[in-house]
Amino acid sequence: MKTWVKVYTEILNDPKIAQLPLPHAGVWLFLLAAAGTIDDRDGNEAETGRLGTPEEVAWLMRRPLEDIQPAVDAFIELGMVHTNAGALYLTNYGKRQARPPSARPSAVRTRVKRHRAKKCNEDVTTPEQNRTEENRTEVEVEETATTCLNLFNEVRKGPINELDVAELEGMVSEFGPQQFTAAIREANLSRRGDGVNLKYIRAILSRWQSAGVAMPA
Repeated sequence: MKTWVKVYTEILNDPKIAQLPLPHAGVWLFLLAAAGTIDDRDGNEAETGRLGTPEEVAWLMRRPLEDIQPAVDAFIELGMVHTNAGALYLTNYGKRQARPPSARPSAVRTRVKRHRAKKCNEDVTTPEQNRTEENRTEVEVEETATTCLNLFNEVRKGPINELDVAELEGMVSEFGPQQFTAAIREANLSRRGDGVNLKYIRAILSRWQSAGVAMPA
């Protein structure tokens, strides 16, 4: 069972969504959540968007079937839902919910290795006496996005998804792992244990950067 699903902001401009009565739009959002809860997958572990029979969907919504049937019929007519062997499926659900390639663990590992190789090459060509505090030591290089993710998981507010992982990795690359972890600690102290999110952490890093102050190590 998934605890979250992706909902794209482009639904605000989607002509299919726009022509739905407001109650139907509410049913649609429920079906997205239901598909995540059911989390049906094929032999390749790809999400199918299977919802079950109309009766099963009605039970999940705790509503009589006749209350949701008009919305389901409208979705089928618009191609947003299709049927297979008596079960309802969200069309293109698997494609829309798929993990972005940049957020896959293998992609993160590749970027970390590339970054390490770049830093090693820089260290070879940089005289020892001219190295600045910004040059990371071997220990700092080991403090990768994975380590930062583990630290963020300890203080975060709400569930983390693949897009969050990609954003976190980008922030670590942009600001550096030491600065990122320092911002996590700053955010956690400011929120007094109420939990933090990546938006708040980025705001701290941007404030430090704009003010031209030395970021904590």
